[in-house]
Amino acid sequence: MRRIDALFEIERLINGRSAAEHLERRREQSAALVADLEVWLRDQRSRLSRSAAVAEPIDYMLRRWPSLPASSMTDGFASPTTRPSAP
Repeated sequence: MRRIDALFEIERLINGRSAAEHLERRREQSAALVADLEVWLRDQRSRLSRSAAVAEPIDYMLRRWPSLPASSMTDGFASPTTRPSAP
């Protein structure tokens, strides 16, 4: 939760700023945190059995990982909490 809280704190600090400022701050401050979060999730998942309660949510997130943080790192308006529509 600390990793996600840190990302949301950055979002709170840039709230109300221009799209260009959002994008700049995300690239400067969030990108490394997002990369670390992915590594941590993959490591944690490798330690879990398929039947672990948290395995399914982690798998769901990792299957969608390429589109989750990517949009907020390339689009100053996209929010990390914006869920892409299902195809």
